[in-house]
Amino acid sequence: MAESSTGSKSTAGWSRYFERELGWLLILVLGLYATRLTDLSIRGEESRRGRIAWEMIHGGDWLVPRVQGLPRLSRPPMQYWVVAMVGEFRGRVDAVAVRLPSVVATLLTVLLIYAYGRCWMSRTGAFTAGAMYATFAQVLQLGRLGETEALFTFLLSAALLVWHMGVLLRWNHWCLWIVAYSLAAAATLTKGPQAPVYFVGGIGLFLLLTRNWRWVVSWSHATGIGVLLALVGAWQIPFSMALGQQKVSYVYLSEVAKRFENTHWATIVSHITLFPIEIVAGCLFPWSLLLLAYRYQAFRDHIQTAKLPLIYLAGCIAIAFPSVWIPPEARSRYFMPLFPCFALLCGYVIEQGAQTAGAGLPRWLSFWKTRPQQCVAGLACLIGILYIGPIMSYQVAHSRDAASDVERAKQLLPHPQALASFGVVHHLFSYHFDEHIAHHAWPTVADEVDENLEYFCMDAFHSRPKPLPFAWTEVARVNCDRNQRPQPECEVIIGRRLRPDEAVADHTPDHRKATGSVSIGQSESTVPRR
Repeated sequence: MAESSTGSKSTAGWSRYFERELGWLLILVLGLYATRLTDLSIRGEESRRGRIAWEMIHGGDWLVPRVQGLPRLSRPPMQYWVVAMVGEFRGRVDAVAVRLPSVVATLLTVLLIYAYGRCWMSRTGAFTAGAMYATFAQVLQLGRLGETEALFTFLLSAALLVWHMGVLLRWNHWCLWIVAYSLAAAATLTKGPQAPVYFVGGIGLFLLLTRNWRWVVSWSHATGIGVLLALVGAWQIPFSMALGQQKVSYVYLSEVAKRFENTHWATIVSHITLFPIEIVAGCLFPWSLLLLAYRYQAFRDHIQTAKLPLIYLAGCIAIAFPSVWIPPEARSRYFMPLFPCFALLCGYVIEQGAQTAGAGLPRWLSFWKTRPQQCVAGLACLIGILYIGPIMSYQVAHSRDAASDVERAKQLLPHPQALASFGVVHHLFSYHFDEHIAHHAWPTVADEVDENLEYFCMDAFHSRPKPLPFAWTEVARVNCDRNQRPQPECEVIIGRRLRPDEAVADHTPDHRKATGSVSIGQSESTVPRR
């Protein structure tokens, strides 16, 4: 087939995976996501993920995610495993170990988009789709952080796109189902039931619309389901034997239940009204404007050659959207696994819309007719540089460096390895403390505390620690807020239990002796250092 101004159509064989556009995407993603990787302080759930990975390495329990030895059952362990393996390789679970898996997952997602797009689009369409995904607003934010979304997006979108890629390339059905369900299993082990629901729903709707429902009742499909159950069961069965089936249900359903905690009618109406706007005008901006082309009949009349892929992508989005649109506490990042589908829909507009610009179509489509790859690449670079430049610099300037704060607090302790906590201490503190912190239940009477315990730590919210039933003195306070603020919202207090001869008769109501301490990250006063 002769090449058009927008590049050659999909190419048979392996040659499509060695095209120059793939190299440009590689440079774009590494340039945007590998630079300034550690400039921003560890934040949000990153420290919890990192601490769980640290405990897997140092505690040897890779089956049950734990924080301070206690099970942390908010999600399955796939991301913790990946971070822990990188941490093992690097020799420490630092910011690179926590964030590198997300950067690699983002890169693989972009390359996957290109590979899938080349099955039915030209090099231009596949390239622009990959570049758009890499510069979606929410992907720029989460694709470099040690959160679950980037890895989950790659695994789930890979399950969906690889399956349909196999259909387009006429793979052997056994291979098709086994590979796709294996990826779906990995996604399930990353974030839970969202993965199989989206995977089965998207494929099921496509098979129903194309009247290929016989695929569902084939032995190859049954084998794929068996592979998913076997891979998930390889973790779930021993986990259930260790903690019980009730804990398995909690792992899969606890985060889902939180999306329905606020059922006030005003919250529901607000979410249903604003959530689509948030996705289109926030997470996918500015590329989401290209989706307007699909409302023109003149544009739709020219998409016959790509009709089935477009139906598949739109169906996957339609199946998944109610699960985040209806729950009032759902967040836009929960919908990120479908962003590759949006990128491909937008990429097709650049490819086909430029060729069909004219009567019946808006003039703005004509903008892409000349050198579309260069135009998209230039705009993508501009968006990316804007984010990693002034936007990230603003974030860095307003972030707090808890790592240095915790290290300074650690220097105040004669034996950091002997530090204990009452309750589970804030994960940002325990992550940066980089030592085992023994966990103790909150005491109600002094006799419940081990007489050998001297130094301890505990959370304090809005500078108000929970009262303790014994005399103690405050050694330091560590601010655990992610950003600078006039008054810290969450602190970790390090205290020392007083010996009987040190205790004073006139205690404060919480038995705390009012002596000098270091408020690290805020104002400081002098205390003896070791």
